[in-house]
Amino acid sequence: MVVTQTNADLRDEKTSKWYILMPNSNFFMIWQIMIAVLLVYFATYVPFEISFLDPPQTTWRAIIDYSIDFLFFIDIFLNFFTAFENSSNNVLEKRLGPIAVNYLTGWFLIDLTATFPTQLFIPK
Repeated sequence: MVVTQTNADLRDEKTSKWYILMPNSNFFMIWQIMIAVLLVYFATYVPFEISFLDPPQTTWRAIIDYSIDFLFFIDIFLNFFTAFENSSNNVLEKRLGPIAVNYLTGWFLIDLTATFPTQLFIPK
C-alpha cells in the first residue's frame, strides 16, 4: 500500500525527535545495504569457516569477525530508534514505546541470534 504524505506529515517529520531514524533517510538506506552485505557474508563464509578452516590463527580474522558481530549489535540498537509504518492506520510511528514493542515482537530474537559470536563454537 502506498502512503502519501500531506503537508502536516512533512511538517511533523521535520519536528520529530532528533534521535528517531526515518526509514527513508539516506543514512538508514546505506546502513541497510551494509547490513545486507554482512548478512550475505555471515550466511556464506561463516559456515564454510566453521566446517573447513582451522581456528583463526591470525588476529585479523578474529578482529574482522568480532567487528561484524559488533555491527550487528549496533543494528539491534538502531532498530529501537527506527520509525516504522503502523499497519493498522498507515501512519509512520515515531514514538519510542511502540517502536520498541514492534521490534521486540518482530525481528529482535532473530537479530540477537545473528549477533552471537560464532567464534565461540569453533573448536580450538
